[in-house]
Amino acid sequence: MKKYYWGICVLLLYAGTAFGQITGTVVDKVTGKPVAYANIWLENEDVGVTSTEAGAFSLGDKATAGKVLVVSCLGYERGRFNITSGPMVLHLQPSAVAL
Repeated sequence: MKKYYWGICVLLLYAGTAFGQITGTVVDKVTGKPVAYANIWLENEDVGVTSTEAGAFSLGDKATAGKVLVVSCLGYERGRFNITSGPMVLHLQPSAVAL
């Protein structure tokens, strides 16, 4: 019986951490293609991640609705996005750079 009790406790702990995360994808606003290695962080906090090659990201439980995500990547304008529930799709505008 104790074995099942601990198994249920671990399952509930894991489920609680999974539901507290914000997930999403960073995409190019013009082409719709994923933006690899974009920097994503919570505004005015020390919490951040980098998107994968497929543009996917996941932030911990400090990212809650009402806060703002800031996204930056070389070749794109910096974007600010309000956190919403569910998976987010963040569209970055390409920046025009003259060399």
